[in-house]
Amino acid sequence: MRQTALFTLFLLTGCPFISESRYEDDVRDYDGDGVLAERFGGDDCRDDDPDIKHCDFDGDGHLRMDAGGDDCDDDNSAVYPGVDEQCNGWDDNCDGLIDDLDPTLIDAPTWFTDDDNDGYGDPNNTRQGCEAPPNTTTDDRDCHDSSNEIHPGATEFCDDADRNCDGDATLGAVDPIDWYTDNDGDGAGSGPSIALACFGPLNSSENDLDCNDDSLLVFPGAIEVWYDGLDSDCDGASDFDADGDGHDRMPEGGDCDDLDLDRNPNAAEICNGGV
Repeated sequence: MRQTALFTLFLLTGCPFISESRYEDDVRDYDGDGVLAERFGGDDCRDDDPDIKHCDFDGDGHLRMDAGGDDCDDDNSAVYPGVDEQCNGWDDNCDGLIDDLDPTLIDAPTWFTDDDNDGYGDPNNTRQGCEAPPNTTTDDRDCHDSSNEIHPGATEFCDDADRNCDGDATLGAVDPIDWYTDNDGDGAGSGPSIALACFGPLNSSENDLDCNDDSLLVFPGAIEVWYDGLDSDCDGASDFDADGDGHDRMPEGGDCDDLDLDRNPNAAEICNGGV
């Protein structure tokens, strides 16, 4: 009798009876956003706001900011306060600073200064940054960053500059020359060539014009000493024809005055006082 009276009182006061299914819908997901409240084992920490469903959707241990947490991107498990900033275009640690602007940046690549703009940088002059700073490159093989003619792959010439940065100023040069033996050390050599190189070996010359490589006094340009039997200046002319008239002096030839070009066996005789 008492139970009947209580049931009648319950109906009269307007308190509805909540079935099991209604209890599931109306209480466990009070805001109706499709995610159960945390107190019922769900992920919704704000079951009074249908716009907030999973309060830690990415599972990184940090609640989303509109749910009272500090995770600025709850869709990315790599983004939350305390992690290091990386070069990826987003704010990894939720401090409001992205990439190069964040002092906690850890993976910025190294850039090498390229002052001569030849595409190769100075290995001793570096900068860090997600984006390439002006006048920089990722290649650190320039051995002379003030000349765009000197860099790896440049054409090597026979001079003192290591143009291709291989550590050798002449290796692979495109303009080597032939060198000839210079036994007497007078600066003139004789053939055949003993080397094709930028710089000659010991006792060599870059020309083969010496007509007597055993005499230091005989070479092109030397002062001719007449009548000693040596072609001192290597011009191929007779050593007994000082006046150059084509006739050797007597007794080697028929020239009776080897100091006068006009006196020789082929000259025309003229009346000139007995000459």
